[in-house]
Amino acid sequence: METTKINAPFEVITIKKQSQMKEIWRRFKKNKLAMTGLIVLTVMVLAAVFAEQIGTYETAITLNVKNKLQNPSWHHVFGTDGYGRDLFLRCVHGGRVSLFIGFVASIAGMLCGGLLGMISAYYGNKFDNIVMRTLDVFSAIPTILLALTLVAALGQGIFNIIVALVISRIPAFARIVRASTLGVVDQEYIEAARAGGTSDLHIMVKHIIPNVVSPLIVQTTMNVSSMILQTASLSFLGLGISAPRPEWGALISEAKEFMRIKPFMIIFPGLCIILASASINLLGDGLRDALDPRLKS
Repeated sequence: METTKINAPFEVITIKKQSQMKEIWRRFKKNKLAMTGLIVLTVMVLAAVFAEQIGTYETAITLNVKNKLQNPSWHHVFGTDGYGRDLFLRCVHGGRVSLFIGFVASIAGMLCGGLLGMISAYYGNKFDNIVMRTLDVFSAIPTILLALTLVAALGQGIFNIIVALVISRIPAFARIVRASTLGVVDQEYIEAARAGGTSDLHIMVKHIIPNVVSPLIVQTTMNVSSMILQTASLSFLGLGISAPRPEWGALISEAKEFMRIKPFMIIFPGLCIILASASINLLGDGLRDALDPRLKS
């Protein structure tokens, strides 16, 4: 009997969380556009994960001048580029880079910016002013310009691009989490926890994070689209991924000299960027509606 009494609260919590997840999934499924975005994104992610099974990386970067500038066909679905490389394989392997940078930079930006915003709002006073005024300086600089400056200073490479994108996105995440934290930190149960001697770390983990996680998930999801677009922009300008590694923006940059005679070289990488960005935005909209407690229908 004692064991049942001890485990009962944990079972109730588990059942409650499962019911909440089912309710969120039910509301999400009702949004057809969001489900379409989820399906398209899943297909693109699976294609990137199993890119080696579709076609090896060596095949995607090996030059074959005899096959250069071939139109789309059954043998080369997207045609070939100016060096005879299969454009479909380069788009698939380019998706690995673009999606990887997009997701990793978004998650890292969420962790850094979210932590900074939560700590700033929790402690407030002078610390909050110093942090927010510093972020105001970064916010005054357009994100793409800040990313360009940082990549130019750090150099090319996936790691440097991720660092530049994370730094450029920290202010946005910090402001969102700070606003959500300010609505929670003055609640009576937070004050009671402080009065009871609960540590600040425990209060943040147990009471504040669960209340700010919903808007943070939505912002992180929709931020992936911006990261992909910025990565493509950096590569198009010659400051992103260096040749011969394929990346969607770099593929468009390589194809610009052939855009009049072989427009498919720009169309297919551009469609990859559009599909990825649109599907992620639709997914983010669906998550926002599903996580909104005011929308119970």
